[in-house]
Amino acid sequence: MEIKQLLGERLGLEIVLRRSMQSSLIVTPPGFEKKTDEEIVRYLGEDYKGALQVGDRVIYDRFKGELVKLAEVEIHFINASDVIAQVVE
Repeated sequence: MEIKQLLGERLGLEIVLRRSMQSSLIVTPPGFEKKTDEEIVRYLGEDYKGALQVGDRVIYDRFKGELVKLAEVEIHFINASDVIAQVVE
């Protein structure tokens, strides 16, 4: 299966790195961590007009969007507004 066109203001991301982050601003129970992922943008929706390009690395909240396996690669489809940050090496 192959993606012909991604609709709306969505992004298709390929998982690169899974990480946990502990916020220093919010008091949480021991062991509680916010889950985020770092992924590479592979698809841009037809209505997306943001600054991201295919190949950019981004961080977003892991519990957003839909995860789909395409040709042995997991692609995570999220709304562009769910991106937290762009990663620059």
